[in-house]
Amino acid sequence: MDSHESIAPLAVNGKAAAKMLGVSERMFWELRNRGEIPHIKIGRLTRFAVSDLKQFLELKRLETEIDESDGIDEPPDEE
Repeated sequence: MDSHESIAPLAVNGKAAAKMLGVSERMFWELRNRGEIPHIKIGRLTRFAVSDLKQFLELKRLETEIDESDGIDEPPDEE
C-alpha cells in the first residue's frame, strides 16, 4: 500500500459520527442514548461503526418515505 493512500475508518468517535450524519452533537447523543444508534466499546472508548451509521440513515429514509406516502404534509424540521 502506498504511504499516501488513505484508509477509510471502520468506526468513528461521536463528534465525527454526528458530522457524518449532518446533525448536531447534542442530537446525535440523544439518538444514541435512546438506543437508535448502536455503539461499540473498545476499552474506555466509545466508537460508532460507519456501517451502522449508514444503516441508521437508510432506516430513517425508509421511515420518511412511508410517512410521506400517507398524504400528510408537515413542515420540515430545521436544526
